[in-house]
Amino acid sequence: DRLRIHPRLPSGWPGYTLSITLHHTPLHIAVSRGDKGLQVDGSPAVDIPLDGLPHSVELSADISAEQEML
Repeated sequence: DRLRIHPRLPSGWPGYTLSITLHHTPLHIAVSRGDKGLQVDGSPAVDIPLDGLPHSVELSADISAEQEML
C-alpha cells in the first residue's frame, strides 16, 4: 500500500507537522512552503510506503488552499 498527499496551506501558515499511523505505519509528516517535493526518510520519493515501518516525511509545496480554489 502507498499514500499520496496533496498538501494545502492557508496563506498565513508557513507550514505544519503531524504524526499519524495508517495501516500500522507510524508517519511523522512535515509540510512547508517551497519548491514542490517529497522526501521519505531523507530520500526523494513519489509516494509514501505504508509498510508497517516508521517513516519521516517532508513535503514542500508552493500552493495555498486559496490558490487551489481559483
